[in-house]
Amino acid sequence: MCRACYRAGPLELAHRQAVRNIDRALGYGELIPRRHRSMVERYLTYANERTRVYAALVIARDAEARRESARREREEELAFEEMAARDRDAAVALAELVRPGAEMPSDDDLPF
Repeated sequence: MCRACYRAGPLELAHRQAVRNIDRALGYGELIPRRHRSMVERYLTYANERTRVYAALVIARDAEARRESARREREEELAFEEMAARDRDAAVALAELVRPGAEMPSDDDLPF
């Protein structure tokens, strides 16, 4: 045990260990994996006030990160759906241009 840890009291050492345990439970930065969530939530009822506050802060950051991730996922899905709709419209327009018996456009009519 180092001098700093030796001089710290048992409450401080317990708090440091609890913080280490909570930090180990974090998966990628701020997200708490499902299998570790109950362990982190147990620290909300811990005897040390500082540990309870830290656990609440970590859980709040997890909730915010999950909301932000869900928002970004919805935006990406909407962008993909818009792109797919544009592709469908382009395919319909192309199909009308090349339907059997239709007059073929001249090179001047092509947009490229």
